[in-house]
Amino acid sequence: IGPDAVLTTLTQDTLDDTTTIPLLRRDHDETRSLVSGMAQAFTAGVPVDWQAYLRPAAAAPAPLPTYAFQRERYWL
Repeated sequence: IGPDAVLTTLTQDTLDDTTTIPLLRRDHDETRSLVSGMAQAFTAGVPVDWQAYLRPAAAAPAPLPTYAFQRERYWL
């Protein structure tokens, strides 16, 4: 499991009989890449707890500024 295809190729060339899965792909949606990586791991025989992944996350309100000119940045 690695961040991009460069390390994946390097690992494949270095180690025999190894499954490599890139999780963070340049210009790809992170969530889609993660789910794709989980699916690749599952098909390679790695046990994946799909129920834990599919369980809805507990959402909580985020305290954000109510005034646009407070000059504080928040990333969601």
